[in-house]
Amino acid sequence: MNEYIVTQVMDILAALGDALPEIDRRNIARFLKYGEHVIAVDTLCEQMCERNVVPGRTVYQQIMCVIADLGMDAKLYQGIVPLPRDEGF
Repeated sequence: MNEYIVTQVMDILAALGDALPEIDRRNIARFLKYGEHVIAVDTLCEQMCERNVVPGRTVYQQIMCVIADLGMDAKLYQGIVPLPRDEGF
Protein backbone atom coordinates (compact mmCIF):
# COMPACT_ATOMS: atom_id res chain seq x y z
CA MET A 1 0.00 0.00 0.00
CA ASN A 2 2.78 2.45 0.89
CA GLU A 3 4.49 2.05 -2.48
CA TYR A 4 1.13 2.47 -4.20
CA ILE A 5 0.51 5.77 -2.37
CA VAL A 6 4.00 7.03 -3.18
CA THR A 7 3.54 6.14 -6.85
CA GLN A 8 0.13 7.80 -7.02
CA VAL A 9 1.31 11.03 -5.38
CA MET A 10 4.42 11.17 -7.57
CA ASP A 11 2.20 10.67 -10.64
CA ILE A 12 0.00 13.55 -9.46
CA LEU A 13 3.05 15.77 -8.98
CA ALA A 14 4.30 14.85 -12.46
CA ALA A 15 0.91 15.65 -13.97
CA LEU A 16 0.81 19.03 -12.22
CA GLY A 17 4.35 19.81 -13.33
CA ASP A 18 5.41 23.41 -12.88
CA ALA A 19 1.93 24.46 -11.76
CA LEU A 20 3.23 23.74 -8.26
CA PRO A 21 6.56 25.40 -7.46
CA GLU A 22 9.60 23.16 -7.13
CA ILE A 23 9.87 23.85 -3.38
CA ASP A 24 6.38 22.44 -2.86
CA ARG A 25 7.10 19.38 -5.01
CA ARG A 26 10.37 18.75 -3.11
CA ASN A 27 8.67 19.07 0.28
CA ILE A 28 5.93 16.63 -0.73
CA ALA A 29 8.50 14.18 -2.08
CA ARG A 30 10.50 14.47 1.15
CA PHE A 31 7.43 13.64 3.25
CA LEU A 32 6.82 10.59 1.05
CA LYS A 33 10.44 9.50 1.39
CA TYR A 34 10.13 9.44 5.18
CA GLY A 35 6.79 7.62 5.16
CA GLU A 36 4.72 10.66 6.08
CA HIS A 37 2.05 9.94 3.48
CA VAL A 38 -0.80 11.81 5.16
CA ILE A 39 1.35 14.91 5.63
CA ALA A 40 2.48 14.68 1.99
CA VAL A 41 -1.09 14.52 0.69
CA ASP A 42 -2.27 17.22 3.08
CA THR A 43 0.58 19.49 1.92
CA LEU A 44 -0.23 18.76 -1.72
CA CYS A 45 -3.87 19.73 -1.22
CA GLU A 46 -3.08 22.83 0.82
CA GLN A 47 -0.54 24.09 -1.70
CA MET A 48 -2.91 23.47 -4.60
CA CYS A 49 -5.54 25.54 -2.80
CA GLU A 50 -3.12 28.28 -1.74
CA ARG A 51 -1.62 28.60 -5.21
CA ASN A 52 -4.96 28.15 -7.00
CA VAL A 53 -3.75 25.12 -8.95
CA VAL A 54 -6.87 23.71 -10.56
CA PRO A 55 -6.49 20.05 -11.57
CA GLY A 56 -8.15 18.30 -14.44
CA ARG A 57 -10.79 15.68 -13.69
CA THR A 58 -8.38 12.74 -13.83
CA VAL A 59 -5.89 14.29 -11.41
CA TYR A 60 -8.73 15.40 -9.10
CA GLN A 61 -10.06 11.83 -9.02
CA GLN A 62 -6.54 10.50 -8.35
CA ILE A 63 -6.17 12.89 -5.42
CA MET A 64 -9.54 11.91 -3.97
CA CYS A 65 -8.68 8.20 -4.33
CA VAL A 66 -5.38 8.65 -2.49
CA ILE A 67 -7.18 10.57 0.26
CA ALA A 68 -9.71 7.75 0.62
CA ASP A 69 -6.98 5.08 0.54
CA LEU A 70 -5.22 6.82 3.42
CA GLY A 71 -8.44 6.99 5.45
CA MET A 72 -8.48 10.78 5.35
CA ASP A 73 -11.74 12.75 5.34
CA ALA A 74 -12.57 13.06 1.63
CA LYS A 75 -15.40 15.55 2.27
CA LEU A 76 -13.00 17.91 4.02
CA TYR A 77 -10.53 17.76 1.14
CA GLN A 78 -13.26 18.27 -1.45
CA GLY A 79 -13.54 21.73 0.08
CA ILE A 80 -9.79 22.32 -0.08
CA VAL A 81 -8.70 21.01 -3.48
CA PRO A 82 -9.95 23.30 -6.25
CA LEU A 83 -12.74 21.65 -8.24
CA PRO A 84 -11.56 20.11 -11.49
CA ARG A 85 -11.75 21.75 -14.85
CA ASP A 86 -12.56 19.95 -18.06
CA GLU A 87 -9.06 20.17 -19.47
CA GLY A 88 -5.64 20.54 -18.01
CA PHE A 89 -3.45 18.51 -15.71
